[in-house]
Amino acid sequence: MHAWRALPPDCEACFDVVLANQVFYYVPNLDDLLSGLSHALASSGLFLAAIAGQSNTLIQFWNHCFALIGKPVPFHTAEAVVVALDHQRVSHRREDVQYQLSFPDSEENRLKILRFLLGSYFSDVPRQAMLDLFEPHMQAGQIWMQLVHEHLVIWRDDDRSIGT
Repeated sequence: MHAWRALPPDCEACFDVVLANQVFYYVPNLDDLLSGLSHALASSGLFLAAIAGQSNTLIQFWNHCFALIGKPVPFHTAEAVVVALDHQRVSHRREDVQYQLSFPDSEENRLKILRFLLGSYFSDVPRQAMLDLFEPHMQAGQIWMQLVHEHLVIWRDDDRSIGT
């Protein structure tokens, strides 16, 4: 498997399938990346992206933690992806996917999730305030969280998808 920092400049209509699972949070230029990926789809190609939006509890954790340190959330959510696709006139279908996150409750496990979510900002957020976010989800020594993320489906078909 070969991955590029950016798509090759001659990559027009060259992929039958593009999958993006929980990665658009961190890309620096979402508009350019989505434009490049959508144009890289072959005719009748399929682009499927999974990303959480504001209704996801973990995204709400982000919002809370960044508010605690007085900084805007520097990551993208499903809503930002949809805005970028709409701006580019790329038609798409959205579907909420429900799932459950469950793990043994311990400070170590809570911090693992938070460290993953916050990356380099982790040490800036007050520790106890972060840990307390999990309290409403604690039950019988486990953390149980009902979560949702969106699947965004984009297809390349001259009649249905990629805008100009």
